[in-house]
Amino acid sequence: MKLWWNFPDELPTPIWSKRQQETRSTIQAELKPAAEGDPALWRVAVLSIDSDIDWSIISRKLTTEILLAAVRPLKELDLPSNRTANDALDVVGYVELFWRCDGKRNAVYGPTTFLVSSDFDPPYDVIIGRKEMDRCGT
Repeated sequence: MKLWWNFPDELPTPIWSKRQQETRSTIQAELKPAAEGDPALWRVAVLSIDSDIDWSIISRKLTTEILLAAVRPLKELDLPSNRTANDALDVVGYVELFWRCDGKRNAVYGPTTFLVSSDFDPPYDVIIGRKEMDRCGT
């Protein structure tokens, strides 16, 4: 039976999808609040690594409901005066966390500043920016 339409062997990939594949990879990691002497348990999250952004970002849901960490106001953070968290990022505050990469349990990093997204449940857990991406050998 011959169909009147022809499908290409491979459908074209949208440009935004190609960009995301090129600049973002993911790894599993564990995080916990950076409070001194805090016996908080490590929580598992997926880290997206993005070389196009300077700052590391975490979802507000992961911060407040899973890690039970308090979001601190941005005015307490010493951001460079020429760019406030990449200008394009919509954030409500920041949090200090310790983190470690999956498979490297003895290598604990931090405290690291993560900007907290204004979107409560964005399509990511954590995005590690350019400043932190070398820590896991990425």
